[in-house]
Amino acid sequence: MKKAESIFSVFILLGIILKLFDVPGNSIILILSFSSLAVIYFNFGFLFFNDIRLRDIFKRESYKKVTAKRTVGAIATGIALSLILIGILFKIEIWPGSSNIIKPGLFLLSIIIIITLVLRKDRKSRFYKKIYTRTLIIGLFGIIAYLIPFDLLIDLYYDDKPEVAEIMKEVMKDPYNEENQEELDKAWEKYLE
Repeated sequence: MKKAESIFSVFILLGIILKLFDVPGNSIILILSFSSLAVIYFNFGFLFFNDIRLRDIFKRESYKKVTAKRTVGAIATGIALSLILIGILFKIEIWPGSSNIIKPGLFLLSIIIIITLVLRKDRKSRFYKKIYTRTLIIGLFGIIAYLIPFDLLIDLYYDDKPEVAEIMKEVMKDPYNEENQEELDKAWEKYLE
């Protein structure tokens, strides 16, 4: 799973670069890589953080060093990291609701970081180091994504389409306003002609 984590992280970086240069297909790369990494953390966080290989999942020996606290910690970390990753994806793709996804992930992650810092001083195990490293890196990117306003991303992505950008800002302020959505559709049609 460590290789999969590295591969999807590289694809996330590639997708972000392609998004900045408005290369077609960037959204597909971003969606697949972010959601795949989120699935790994959410579904297999317990195995990943406890260094249990997928093929050893049904072997009793694999769980000898795993305590109940480690189980809860690994599951909570996997949930928090996956929430933050999906929230970052929503932010990058300028989809509404990113803050509502990132907030609970950051809250849970802050609790995990505090607990990890306290426990890591006592025990220098690989388990705590693995959790601490990932929570800091992904948590930092989550905070950055949470703080970046949608208007900045819209200006960055649509600097050559100012009419579309202005209407899109209005749509982001009120995503349920059908009139704004229709104006955005018309602006895109006009731009694509």
